[in-house]
Amino acid sequence: MLPRDTAKVTITLYNFWSPDDGLFSYKRTILEDCIWRLVEEADNINQGLKIPETVKIIIPYSYEYFSVQNGEIYEGKGWTIQIGPELIGSYILKGEHSFEFPIISKDDLLKLHVLSFEKQFLPRRPTRIVENFWGSRGLWQVEARC
Repeated sequence: MLPRDTAKVTITLYNFWSPDDGLFSYKRTILEDCIWRLVEEADNINQGLKIPETVKIIIPYSYEYFSVQNGEIYEGKGWTIQIGPELIGSYILKGEHSFEFPIISKDDLLKLHVLSFEKQFLPRRPTRIVENFWGSRGLWQVEARC
């Protein structure tokens, strides 16, 4: 349960997609009324206990949400959150950002745009996604851990 005074924030979500054969990009979506919380979770590693900085992002459900959790392919309609390596996964930024990715080849997208985007904005990448679709529809939400 979150404290009552938890501030709502706007986030910018970038989803990898292919609008045409051989061409790729990231679709930018602005989502409002989200919750962005820093969470400290213990993680066992070989050298002992490590507490990484994790962000828990709670996004209110909307009819535009497209679930890829069961293997569906995102085709650019609505928005989604994807876990994945390099190009495949989503990027999440706190606040509203106007950066747009061009529609180009996968190699050029990575070399010319993704690396500079990562350096400039330090985006979060989801490592876990939980779809909380229970109770009344007004309470439904998508949770991303980054």
